[in-house]
Amino acid sequence: MDIREFWKWLRWFLELDSVTAANKGETLMSVSQKNDEPPKWTLGKRLGGGGQGDVYEAVAPDGKRWAVKFYKPRVATQQQQKKLEQLIATKPASDAFLWPVKVTHIPHPKKRRRKAGLGYIMPLMDERFRPVTDIIEGKCDVSIRILLITCLNIATAIFQLHLKGLHYCDLKPENIFFDPLTGEVLFADADNITWKNDSYLGTIGTMAPEMKNGKVPNCQFTERFALAVVIFSLLIRQNPFHGKKLDSVEFRSFKDDHKHLLCNPLFNFHPTDPSNHLPPMHFAHQMMKVFSYLRPIFEAAFVDGLHNRELRPMPTQWILLLSGALGRITYCTKCCAENVLSASSAHCWNCQHKLRIFGRLKIYTPFAEHRILVTKEAAIYPGHLVGRSKGNYREALAVCESYRRNAVPTQLRNCSPFTWDLPTKKQVVQPGDALSLREDQDFLITRNVRVNFRRLSNSRR
Repeated sequence: MDIREFWKWLRWFLELDSVTAANKGETLMSVSQKNDEPPKWTLGKRLGGGGQGDVYEAVAPDGKRWAVKFYKPRVATQQQQKKLEQLIATKPASDAFLWPVKVTHIPHPKKRRRKAGLGYIMPLMDERFRPVTDIIEGKCDVSIRILLITCLNIATAIFQLHLKGLHYCDLKPENIFFDPLTGEVLFADADNITWKNDSYLGTIGTMAPEMKNGKVPNCQFTERFALAVVIFSLLIRQNPFHGKKLDSVEFRSFKDDHKHLLCNPLFNFHPTDPSNHLPPMHFAHQMMKVFSYLRPIFEAAFVDGLHNRELRPMPTQWILLLSGALGRITYCTKCCAENVLSASSAHCWNCQHKLRIFGRLKIYTPFAEHRILVTKEAAIYPGHLVGRSKGNYREALAVCESYRRNAVPTQLRNCSPFTWDLPTKKQVVQPGDALSLREDQDFLITRNVRVNFRRLSNSRR
């Protein structure tokens, strides 16, 4: 670290202190309503910050808690204010984004000159959400099912954003938060979203290689690359280009990251070039065994699509394959480890025991067909029933259950608001009731969605 980096770090560190006693609990005035009496907001604790500004908790006059982002002077421009106003006038692409609600000119609480600044009010994130970087760093242990649901919700939110012609711009794990119990996700820094190819924001590690000279703006192609990096980092818990070359650097610096992660990236699971492969005992090899079903799309993103952006997988392709991986989850009967069944192997990645498969649910919809292995916690989600632009994987519509613990699931619980219909038996399954699974059984979840159950052996995967 040279002297300039040291002073930059020191200046940033000194700004991390919380609000002083004079500012904490201070009554603030929002001037977004110029004609009426402006509402009074009470400033709370500092929630976080970054290169653009700082985020604080605030309490509205009605007692509702919100979050307020204060921009630093270099960011608080008229162009940024105009962009915020256009975002507020635009309907949110998804409830997964902490969308700006109102522009404010509240003075920044840490600036000595109490001049009117620029910021915006947004919904306050619930305390149950944690940064997805906790998964990558090993601070939060979640199941493979929750991991895949989290990635599915990330890909679905980006797809819904692209449908409206918008770009998130700075897509990276640090901007994404998730619920460890359900896999629901929230995206912070929604003020970076734009509908024009005029943004050059990015972070080394998720930026596409063509953005290295600052001449190529963010677009759907660069965002496809960033989405692939985020999903790979969450599942494998390693950046796809952080391998032997970067680990061999004795004193790692910004220049080394710029060289190996942006200028000359090489996939650390490259099928033909082993020069950047990770050590054999690295944890990423174990995770790649678990998610070997997704290896072809990883190679499509980081080998074929590295410099040919037309070949990068679209969000819909990620949704399709991640949904397929979610339906292939099964449990080892010997060590109880979670497995994602693939065509290349029918053995447990942990103990090499042969996996036993009880049965599968096949879902027929007007959009696609889905297959789900019947195991404990296997579920049908709205994303299985409707188009990818409207589906989500937050709340299950049906869950596989067993009569006793660690037994093979023999019934399907109706967790949806719909009444299921069994045409052959002229019976119905009310919400909250369970349906016993029988061989070659058909039932209707909705008028256009039919589900079939069939028992399977290991030879009929």
